[in-house]
Amino acid sequence: MLGSMSSYTLATSDRHRQLTAPTRDPKNGSSTRAVLTANTAGAKAEKTRATRMNGPVIEVRNLVKRYRLGKNNHVHALRGASLRVEAGEMVAIVGPSGSGKSTMMHLIGCLDTPDSGDVIINGRRTGGLKGRELTTLRSTEVGFIFQGFNLVPTMTALENVALAAEYAGLPRRASRARAADLLELVGIADRAGHLPSELSGGQQQRVAIARALINRPSIVFGDEPTGDLDTATSDEIISVMRTINRETGTTFVLVTHNPEVAEACDRTIRMRDGRVEDDERPARVATIA
Repeated sequence: MLGSMSSYTLATSDRHRQLTAPTRDPKNGSSTRAVLTANTAGAKAEKTRATRMNGPVIEVRNLVKRYRLGKNNHVHALRGASLRVEAGEMVAIVGPSGSGKSTMMHLIGCLDTPDSGDVIINGRRTGGLKGRELTTLRSTEVGFIFQGFNLVPTMTALENVALAAEYAGLPRRASRARAADLLELVGIADRAGHLPSELSGGQQQRVAIARALINRPSIVFGDEPTGDLDTATSDEIISVMRTINRETGTTFVLVTHNPEVAEACDRTIRMRDGRVEDDERPARVATIA
C-alpha cells in the first residue's frame, strides 16, 4: 500500500528548493521520492495569487443546456445553474444520475457549449472564443482526469504524459523532461517505461494525473477519477490529488459519486434536476492517509 502523500514537505536550501513527497510503490513496496521543482511551485503560487486578486478562477452564470433525443424529445441537462470556484480550492460536484453534474464539467472545461449562460475561466468568457483561442485554453488552462484513464495503449507512461505537452507546442526533449518530473511527483517514476497494460489501475490513474498537470493548468477537472478503482487505491488517488492541490495551488473540480472524495474536498456542490441545490463546506476537511 502506498505511503501517505499528505506528508509533503518543502525542503529549502540557499541555491535550490524542491517540493518533495515520500511515496511507496504498490507492487513491490519500494520507496520513491516525488519531486516538484521550485520554479513550478512558484509559478503556480504566483498564478493563484494573481487570480485571487482578480476574482474566482471559475464563474458559471445561469447555464442552460438541453440535448435533443428526437423530433419532439429533449432532455434538459442544466436549467439555469450557477456556481463559483476560487483559485486553489478542491471542489466536489455530486448528485444523482441525470442531475447535470457531468454536463456542468463539460461546459466549464470547454468540451461543449451551453445553449445560454456564461462560463468565465480566469476572468475570461469562453463563449466568444473560437478556433485557436479555444484550443489554447483547453490545452494550457485546464487539465482532465477521466474515470477510464484514457491512456494511449501503445505508448509508455512517459510518452503518454509528454504527448500532451508536445501537442501544446513544447519541444519533445523538454516535454519528456517535464513528464519525468511529474511521474516522480505522483510516485511512479520507476514505471515510466511501462505500457498501460503493464500498470495497475491506480498506477494508470497516477499517469493520468501527471498528464493533466503537464501543461501547468490552473484548473484540473476529474470525471469520476476513482470510479474504476478499489477502495484502498481510491484513497491513494484522493491523497495524491489533495496533496498536489495543497502544495501547488492547482484548483481541482471533481465530479463524483464517491462520498470519500467529497469529504476530502473543501466544498461539495450538490446538483439535482439541472440546478445547484446546495453548496456545502465541511466543518473539517478529511485527510486520507
